[in-house]
Amino acid sequence: MTRAEEIVNEAEAAAIYLDDGRVLSLTAEAEKLLSGITNRDLKEKLASLQERIKILKDKINKELVIENPVKLAGFAMIPTDIIRSANGFLAFNRNTGVQAFYDFRSGETGEILGSKNTSSFVLGGHVGGTHGYVFYQKNGKFAKVDVPSDTSLEYPAENPNLAEANKAKIQDMAVLGEGNTARIYLLDTNQNQIWRFRVIDDTNIGSAEGWLKIAAALSDALDIAIDNNIYVLFANRLDRYFNGGQQNFALSQVIPALQNATRIFTNSDQQMIYVLEPSAERILVYNKTGRLQTQLKSAKFRDAADLSVDEKNKIIYLIAGAELLQVNY
Repeated sequence: MTRAEEIVNEAEAAAIYLDDGRVLSLTAEAEKLLSGITNRDLKEKLASLQERIKILKDKINKELVIENPVKLAGFAMIPTDIIRSANGFLAFNRNTGVQAFYDFRSGETGEILGSKNTSSFVLGGHVGGTHGYVFYQKNGKFAKVDVPSDTSLEYPAENPNLAEANKAKIQDMAVLGEGNTARIYLLDTNQNQIWRFRVIDDTNIGSAEGWLKIAAALSDALDIAIDNNIYVLFANRLDRYFNGGQQNFALSQVIPALQNATRIFTNSDQQMIYVLEPSAERILVYNKTGRLQTQLKSAKFRDAADLSVDEKNKIIYLIAGAELLQVNY
């Protein structure tokens, strides 16, 4: 018991210096020692140490339970992705190409491009300006979608924007900037590259440039997000890149450990990084040094496929099954 108490004291000291990894290691060691104690005379002391360990874990976890996410809308299809603009969300299923739009202004939801074959659409993003929503297609070219007129138009590039598109496996797309100053980034997990495309003018998007300057193993990468850095999400970690090279960066440890992350959200307007882990029914919120700020928990998150965050108003939007949910946190 004396050794376990010493370890708990060490863990509490480590917590003062925000050394979460050390706290977790020490509390695990103390719990192992305490699990072997059966002496009834030590019952009170044992309970006291267990309570101190629980307090330490709670400090690291920073858990906040979300009781009742608000359902904003329902879709006739099951979206895999949501893309936000000032007027609403474009919901997209990357397996079928089917799209729908939820309008913030009217609260109405409806299918778009229903008369057009959109099976060639891979992933999209909101570029804004005269471009609106822009989608990458299987042929390596881009097309823009205009929601008000319910039309799409392929950019008239003479050659595919991404040469040898058949060799690529585009896992995610992200946009930095807006309008004709925007840059589009594609995560290619087959060629271990992040491709950058420059928006040239109102009707042209340039050809692919390999953004990474180093060899990177991206075959298991799941998602990307961009501010001044590019964040690449894997099931159990988040890597950060700047100017084509990888940085020294890691997310702080959590309980239980991150194992099945699926999506990430941040941009240059956000102070935080949001990581979705549906199997653990949680959204992990980190600051941009990688330190955990809070853990949002809800059974509704188990079905979540994608998220978008209005950090200014502390709102998280989620696609869960066919529903668009609003989470105030």
